[in-house]
Amino acid sequence: MEANLNIKIQIEQLIQILKQLDTKERITIFKEFSKEWMSILNIEKYQSMTIKEYTEKLEQGLKDYYKGNTLTQDEVQNEVKKWKTQNR
Repeated sequence: MEANLNIKIQIEQLIQILKQLDTKERITIFKEFSKEWMSILNIEKYQSMTIKEYTEKLEQGLKDYYKGNTLTQDEVQNEVKKWKTQNR
Protein backbone atom coordinates (compact mmCIF):
# COMPACT_ATOMS: atom_id res chain seq x y z
CA MET A 1 0.00 0.00 0.00
CA GLU A 2 2.82 2.37 0.87
CA ALA A 3 4.47 1.81 -2.53
CA ASN A 4 1.20 2.71 -4.29
CA LEU A 5 0.93 5.91 -2.28
CA ASN A 6 4.53 6.79 -3.10
CA ILE A 7 3.90 6.24 -6.84
CA LYS A 8 0.75 8.36 -6.66
CA ILE A 9 2.64 11.20 -4.99
CA GLN A 10 5.41 11.02 -7.60
CA ILE A 11 2.89 11.07 -10.44
CA GLU A 12 1.13 14.08 -8.95
CA GLN A 13 4.48 15.87 -8.59
CA LEU A 14 5.31 15.10 -12.22
CA ILE A 15 1.93 16.43 -13.34
CA GLN A 16 2.50 19.65 -11.41
CA ILE A 17 5.89 20.10 -13.08
CA LEU A 18 4.38 19.50 -16.54
CA LYS A 19 1.60 22.01 -15.84
CA GLN A 20 4.22 24.69 -15.27
CA LEU A 21 5.67 24.21 -18.77
CA ASP A 22 4.32 25.82 -21.88
CA THR A 23 2.80 23.68 -24.63
CA LYS A 24 5.93 23.64 -26.78
CA GLU A 25 8.07 22.42 -23.86
CA ARG A 26 5.53 19.69 -23.03
CA ILE A 27 5.49 18.47 -26.62
CA THR A 28 9.29 18.33 -26.67
CA ILE A 29 9.36 16.31 -23.45
CA PHE A 30 6.71 13.86 -24.66
CA LYS A 31 8.52 13.39 -27.98
CA GLU A 32 11.75 12.56 -26.16
CA PHE A 33 9.91 10.26 -23.77
CA SER A 34 8.23 8.39 -26.61
CA LYS A 35 11.54 8.06 -28.51
CA GLU A 36 13.17 6.58 -25.41
CA TRP A 37 10.40 4.02 -24.88
CA MET A 38 10.31 3.10 -28.54
CA SER A 39 14.05 2.50 -28.35
CA ILE A 40 13.71 0.38 -25.20
CA LEU A 41 10.91 -1.67 -26.75
CA ASN A 42 12.75 -1.88 -30.08
CA ILE A 43 9.91 -0.29 -32.03
CA GLU A 44 10.85 1.61 -35.17
CA LYS A 45 7.60 3.52 -35.68
CA TYR A 46 4.15 3.83 -34.24
CA GLN A 47 1.52 1.55 -35.62
CA SER A 48 -1.79 3.33 -35.74
CA MET A 49 -4.97 1.38 -35.20
CA THR A 50 -8.61 1.95 -35.83
CA ILE A 51 -11.15 2.36 -33.06
CA LYS A 52 -12.41 -1.13 -33.92
CA GLU A 53 -8.90 -2.61 -33.52
CA TYR A 54 -8.43 -0.74 -30.26
CA THR A 55 -11.77 -1.98 -28.95
CA GLU A 56 -10.91 -5.57 -29.91
CA LYS A 57 -7.58 -5.35 -28.07
CA LEU A 58 -9.27 -3.86 -25.03
CA GLU A 59 -11.95 -6.56 -25.01
CA GLN A 60 -9.30 -9.27 -25.35
CA GLY A 61 -7.39 -7.77 -22.44
CA LEU A 62 -10.51 -7.80 -20.28
CA LYS A 63 -11.22 -11.42 -21.23
CA ASP A 64 -7.66 -12.38 -20.32
CA TYR A 65 -7.96 -10.54 -17.01
CA TYR A 66 -11.21 -12.25 -16.06
CA LYS A 67 -9.75 -15.65 -17.02
CA GLY A 68 -6.74 -14.98 -14.81
CA ASN A 69 -4.31 -14.71 -17.73
CA THR A 70 -2.25 -11.99 -16.12
CA LEU A 71 1.35 -11.38 -15.15
CA THR A 72 2.65 -10.76 -11.67
CA GLN A 73 4.72 -7.68 -10.94
CA ASP A 74 7.84 -9.87 -10.76
CA GLU A 75 7.09 -11.36 -14.19
CA VAL A 76 6.67 -7.90 -15.69
CA GLN A 77 9.90 -6.70 -14.09
CA ASN A 78 11.75 -9.72 -15.51
CA GLU A 79 10.34 -8.97 -18.97
CA VAL A 80 11.51 -5.36 -18.74
CA LYS A 81 14.99 -6.55 -17.71
CA LYS A 82 15.06 -8.80 -20.79
CA TRP A 83 14.06 -5.91 -23.05
CA LYS A 84 16.79 -3.71 -21.63
CA THR A 85 19.51 -6.33 -22.09
CA GLN A 86 18.34 -7.18 -25.63
CA ASN A 87 18.74 -3.57 -26.75
CA ARG A 88 22.33 -3.16 -25.59
